[in-house]
Amino acid sequence: MNDFPKLRQFLRIFAIDIGLSRDAAIRVLLDSVSDPECRIAFQEELRRAFLSSDIRWTELLFNNEYEVEEMDTEHEARDWAKRYLWNPVFGSQSMPPEGESELQN
Repeated sequence: MNDFPKLRQFLRIFAIDIGLSRDAAIRVLLDSVSDPECRIAFQEELRRAFLSSDIRWTELLFNNEYEVEEMDTEHEARDWAKRYLWNPVFGSQSMPPEGESELQN
């Protein structure tokens, strides 16, 4: 899971112990990716995460380093990530299908 350092960094903004509302955390996220280089790097990493069939979204959201929200299923965790990470950063751009490798043609 260390393959997604920016994703983990930005998930910490949403951590329970930080105490921000979801709207405030989204504003911090968007401010953090206002630099074009940072935004592109985060978008690429987020896209890779959504394309990966190996990622465990439940673990990304709730682990020993930070606790964002504990989800019962991968589907719920993925939906959370879509709502609070993908949609604010990508807008209306459609999300890649779950677990579909970008290497497939």
